Amino acid sequence: MKLSPRLQALADWIEPGSRLADIGTDHGLLPVYCVLSGLTVYTAACDIREQPLMSARRNASENGVGDRIEFILCSGLDRVKEGSVDTVIAAGMGGETIVSILDAAKWLRNEGITLLLQPQSKTLELQQWLAENGYYTEKARLVRDSGRIYLLMRVRWDGGCRKPDPYCLEQLAPDGLRKEYAGQLLRRCEKQLLAFRDEADGSAEKGKLTELRALFARLSEDD
Repeated sequence: MKLSPRLQALADWIEPGSRLADIGTDHGLLPVYCVLSGLTVYTAACDIREQPLMSARRNASENGVGDRIEFILCSGLDRVKEGSVDTVIAAGMGGETIVSILDAAKWLRNEGITLLLQPQSKTLELQQWLAENGYYTEKARLVRDSGRIYLLMRVRWDGGCRKPDPYCLEQLAPDGLRKEYAGQLLRRCEKQLLAFRDEADGSAEKGKLTELRALFARLSEDD
């Protein structure tokens, strides 16, 4: 089975022998791939809607692994048993949704659990929440898929307190993709700053955006 570049990048981070829960599984392609590849010893495909789960069941059945995946209709992780998984994927959803899922599952605050996250939006808000709740980004990478650049994060918990690295830019490999990504973030930041042109110089949000603009500008110009 061939995955999209974004899903393949997530699969590449899954340790052999993992017990996996894929949240918002959609068509279930990633769980099917993991079972076919022998990556996981337990695999759960979870979704809040029945229709995607039906598609996931069909794809699993067509690939001969329908009896090796548990399909769970649930919101986030609310029907995934504590201790049943050591790897959780939350990809293709907004950062605020990921926060709500993680916050509701306090049992994820365990050094033995790996989170593979790919926020579609609200990345800074997600990173701030992770930093405030004892999580850290162990590894990050960028992937181009269908003309769009995606940020992927491998996250763990250790209970520590740290300052988040915006968009993991300092952590990412200093290559052309990071430079392009930083350029995209810079243009978005400059548009946001235009809305603050009449604000007082002391505006906290304006000051934060100004700091981010300087970071994005520096990294978008790096050779």
